[in-house]
Amino acid sequence: MLYLIIFFQIFFNFSFIEEKIGEKQIKEFFPQKKEKALFLVNLNEKSKYLEKFKIKPLAYIHNNNYLVYIDRMQWEKLYFDKKIKAIRHFEKEWKLNLKKKTSCYRYLKVEENGLKTHRICFPFEDILNFVEREDIAYIENDWEINLRNDTTSWVIQSNEQNWYPFYDENLNGEGEIIGHIDTEIYKDSCYFKDEVNEIGPNHRKIVAYRSPTTTDKEAHGTHTAGTAVGFAEGEENNGIARGAKISYTDIMYIEGI
Repeated sequence: MLYLIIFFQIFFNFSFIEEKIGEKQIKEFFPQKKEKALFLVNLNEKSKYLEKFKIKPLAYIHNNNYLVYIDRMQWEKLYFDKKIKAIRHFEKEWKLNLKKKTSCYRYLKVEENGLKTHRICFPFEDILNFVEREDIAYIENDWEINLRNDTTSWVIQSNEQNWYPFYDENLNGEGEIIGHIDTEIYKDSCYFKDEVNEIGPNHRKIVAYRSPTTTDKEAHGTHTAGTAVGFAEGEENNGIARGAKISYTDIMYIEGI
């Protein structure tokens, strides 16, 4: 999926956004002919104040800024509330993270349970029209994916080809649990799937999975979790700590990172 302070520094250019927001009391109008729209809401301090309006932030971005997807009535309540320091329409320029012209892209779309990663292919010229959509929060180039953990394993351990000093000492993470904060993990991947046990203490890989969304084959979390602990018998691209397990938390639903 997409690639998040850890990621949100990639997702959203903080310095650019903050330059726009500054310290001013900026409150922008709701876009015409839109049922719902993306806004950055700035509070005087980090809190759960938005729950008062039955608004669940899509993400905590930086310096008490929250990304929200709201309708006009919710916007009106925020606009006239004195505790709301600023409310800015989320500009399409903030959604773009493009390095060059490619034919396919990954993007974040607002769905019922929050932001979800998708992949799309279309002409480069169509991108600006695409990000005009209020349910699109971010888009970046989609790159060719290659499995490289077979190389990463010896690079990390020795930086000498095919020398694995940790494995030679039977150090492969067995008995350890790694805390993992990222986007979703594709739980049905051969590197994580357990045909017998549900996710929990007895699962062969995932002891906890904290996310309101389900799973995503192409999410960044699948990549990082696989590099950390992924293991499938007979596969060459297992993770570095292939004997360890993982406790996962979805970064989209953590405040203050």
